[in-house]
Amino acid sequence: GLNALGPDVDAVLFLLGDQPTVGSGAIDAVIMARFAGAGIAMASYDAALRHPVLFGSEFFPELFAVQGDSGARAVLAAHADLIVPVPILARPVPQDVDTEADYQALLRTWDALHHNAGE
Repeated sequence: GLNALGPDVDAVLFLLGDQPTVGSGAIDAVIMARFAGAGIAMASYDAALRHPVLFGSEFFPELFAVQGDSGARAVLAAHADLIVPVPILARPVPQDVDTEADYQALLRTWDALHHNAGE
């Protein structure tokens, strides 16, 4: 986790394992926001903030203090005014895959996307 970060690390990017359709374009765009000076950057799909989320090293002390399973929500709430939304146009919007029904829906979406890409 975060404890493994070296002193020269400038930022950390969080992705959720249950959102497997987050694309590399979204990841790249959020990282580029850091190069543009963002301390906190979040993907924004149709104006809704979602993962991936990037925190600059200036937020590491607060992230280290996070306890429980709330993740970084408290840090985000404390610095809501500093969040830079990064518009992501890619579709479909990544969804959580938490249940068998979610997984089956993901497979249908995945098959449709890849089938159409080959036409």
